Amino acid sequence: CQSTSVSVGVVSGPLTLSSPGTNWMREILCLIRCDGDPGWVRSVLNWDRAPWVESQLESALKYPAPRLLCSHLPVQLFPKSLQGSKAKVIYTLRCPKDILVSLYHFSKLTRLFKTPGSLDSFLEDFLSGNGEQHPGAPGVMNVK
Repeated sequence: CQSTSVSVGVVSGPLTLSSPGTNWMREILCLIRCDGDPGWVRSVLNWDRAPWVESQLESALKYPAPRLLCSHLPVQLFPKSLQGSKAKVIYTLRCPKDILVSLYHFSKLTRLFKTPGSLDSFLEDFLSGNGEQHPGAPGVMNVK
């Protein structure tokens, strides 16, 4: 893979917790970074190619540039210096209907959240921002 000094961050909105959009974006960026050669993508795990800021920042900073980083943190929590840097930030947002359905089924499959009741009650919680699966959702509208 070729290297340049610019880092790229894939920031998924807080409503993309179970988002395949983040993974698709990460795969696309990894292929772009390697000029379309799938060798690196096939041989290195995706979280090693584009680690999560929340859990792997220290090791990610040891990687050669360009670095690909992922995060579910709201953009507002990143340093202000990021805005004036050469780093590129790609903010992935999904259609709220897709988010609702994906999150509903994801919540039913995992033990990370309380088990959802009906889709109707889940919709009510989703719209009101209730529940642990909606951290930082109000910050989505502040993205520019």
